[in-house]
Amino acid sequence: AMICSECRIQIEAEREPQGSGMGRFSKAIAFGLVGGAIGAGIYFGLLKLTGYEVGLVAIAVGFLAGTGVRIGAAARGGWLYQLLAVGITYAAIVGTYVPFIVEEIDNSLTSDAMALSEGFEVPRVAIKADHSVWLDGSRVSTDELRARLAAVEEGTPAVWYYREDFDSAAPPPVADEVALAIEELNMERINFHDADFTEPLGLADGMAGADTSAKLLAAGFIFFLAAASPFFAVTENLMGLAIIGVALYTAWSVNKREKLELEGPLELTDPVAS
Repeated sequence: AMICSECRIQIEAEREPQGSGMGRFSKAIAFGLVGGAIGAGIYFGLLKLTGYEVGLVAIAVGFLAGTGVRIGAAARGGWLYQLLAVGITYAAIVGTYVPFIVEEIDNSLTSDAMALSEGFEVPRVAIKADHSVWLDGSRVSTDELRARLAAVEEGTPAVWYYREDFDSAAPPPVADEVALAIEELNMERINFHDADFTEPLGLADGMAGADTSAKLLAAGFIFFLAAASPFFAVTENLMGLAIIGVALYTAWSVNKREKLELEGPLELTDPVAS
């Protein structure tokens, strides 16, 4: 169909997104993260329920994240938004692996703690909320603790340790003294969740008392493991990589920049004559 030059200018103006580039990009990130989070929730639910990565759901993650980016970018499209959509999609998918990685680390910590203590009469140290120190059910001073730990069976590799109010209170000075005493004897301190010493602290529990930088470092390391995990044992995970690849391609395609090509002026021919 032929259009006049004024109509062409109007069409091109209507297709050009309004607002600043930074504003569009910020909205693209926000909307893309929302779409990715929704897709990741669905993906994780099925992964947890079935133990399998479902291809159609992975494609849905790419579509939701990609659509979110496109909406936020006012349908601008282009390689920048395509890369953004791909990044959010990949982060959304591998982010669903994080709970499984944390669970595996917790299981490893528990098994290591039990294996390290096997065959020994392991000393049990507890610090109560009133900052008192207890060893095997008896209240002791830090000097007494150091002496009694030095006198335990030679070769005992570990000490079981529990501190009340671990989650809600900062460590008291006596906790530092106890930690130093255990370290000086080259004994491993195994932290427990309960005063009965039945449940070693998990990764999340252990990080609760850490400072912000340590938490960020741990979170970054775990996400790095999640991001790299699809490439562990590549030959055994070809299907998983293919599923992720399709999801990324979906996110990329949704944000492809549409080109409006208007040609002219064109010479009309007489259809009867032709």
